[in-house]
Amino acid sequence: MTDHDRVRHIVERDIYRRMNQIGGTLHLAEMTGGALSDLVLAVHNELSEEQTDGGVDICQYWLVSDHLGERMARAGFCLVETEDGWFYARTTAGTGLEDDITSLLKREESNDKG
Repeated sequence: MTDHDRVRHIVERDIYRRMNQIGGTLHLAEMTGGALSDLVLAVHNELSEEQTDGGVDICQYWLVSDHLGERMARAGFCLVETEDGWFYARTTAGTGLEDDITSLLKREESNDKG
């Protein structure tokens, strides 16, 4: 299996769906002072400035598998574990998820060598 195939396999198997409603709900609640659902509150409360590089905006939220969530969290990506699963708080947009997984694999490889 090539590296590209490996990355594609991880994206297809372990990234379940984009969670647009989390970002939208956070934005709407901030603008209106409205209440947040328990899930959105859990994700919002878990995201600290340290996790988001001093307050970098979150561009997208993705629901990922437990396995991938744990791997990405260990590698320093911004993730939140809730009762409902792992949420990847992506701080970039305009690039494919494959780029993030490639970065994950490089970080893991670097950690294994170091």
